[in-house]
Amino acid sequence: MKVISQLVRHFWQSGALSADDVEYLLRHGFARLRDLPGYKPKKRSARPTALAEGATLPARPIEITSPLEHFEETLVRRGPPRRSGGRSAGGKTIRPESICRRLRDMFKRRESALPSLVELARRLGQADDWQQALVVLRSVDSQLFEQALATVLRRNAIQLVDLWQALDPDAMLALAHDPAHKGPAIRAFCAVLIAPDFPSLGKYQWVLKHAEIRDLFNLLAVWRRLLETLGILYQRNRPLMIRCVRSGNDTVMFWAFVLLYNATWPTLAGAKRGREYGPLSLPEHDVWRHAWNCALTIDRVSMAPFFATCYARADSPDADTIDCFEQGLMCPALWHVPNPT
Repeated sequence: MKVISQLVRHFWQSGALSADDVEYLLRHGFARLRDLPGYKPKKRSARPTALAEGATLPARPIEITSPLEHFEETLVRRGPPRRSGGRSAGGKTIRPESICRRLRDMFKRRESALPSLVELARRLGQADDWQQALVVLRSVDSQLFEQALATVLRRNAIQLVDLWQALDPDAMLALAHDPAHKGPAIRAFCAVLIAPDFPSLGKYQWVLKHAEIRDLFNLLAVWRRLLETLGILYQRNRPLMIRCVRSGNDTVMFWAFVLLYNATWPTLAGAKRGREYGPLSLPEHDVWRHAWNCALTIDRVSMAPFFATCYARADSPDADTIDCFEQGLMCPALWHVPNPT
């Protein structure tokens, strides 16, 4: 599967594309139905018309209106019928304890970044550790979250890169993509990855009795809130966001904001356009995929049509390369590609 198909499939499976986004991509040849498992095209009484030149998609919240059973076929690879003994054919049944052990290891590896969550949460409520901080940050009013985040970033009380690395769930998502894992625990784990709230877990609510999976559930909610709030701050206080990216050293964060910068740069004053460099050489595929997904969550209104623009010159939806405008992706002069760690 080529790069465009992989990106579209990833966005669809992560819940980042609405039905209208999908229809847009299908109409313009950037996706095919086989790239969108579980998607049912809208019925039309008349022949659809193309969007006008330069038209953009309307802002819409990401909605998941039905229980997770509707998405089970999308994110979970079901094996053939079970054999006797409780094992799924073609894979190994993974137990919740095994998933929790892997999550503990992942949380352990980000110990240096997790205190940033506590620092932010204490401006909004009581938090003795990062687990309590996640509960505070996911439940507080959105406006209060935005105000607290802007304050700590402006005062350098917290570095954005620390919050990013404390919350970024991409490494944890890889567990769900392993085709060797089968069974009810991995299906429940996949449900946690896309559920916007507790009721949406439906029959999979039982998995939250495990503390590590509860922590992941809260982490995912705060991660989505962080990205959405960064989109608001990028519109209201772009110099602050430029400074935050400048002082960070996270490859995905850098590329997500490079994509956002290029998607919105026509709105910048002409004088600022001269303080740039490029075109940039693109990163490896996994970084590129994850950066697109983050940028789409930060500002889907700008990023969805920009995605179509970037791939407009591709010979086919399966093309390996893209053409992000004739001059390529540009970067603010104060930003530097992070050093690999």
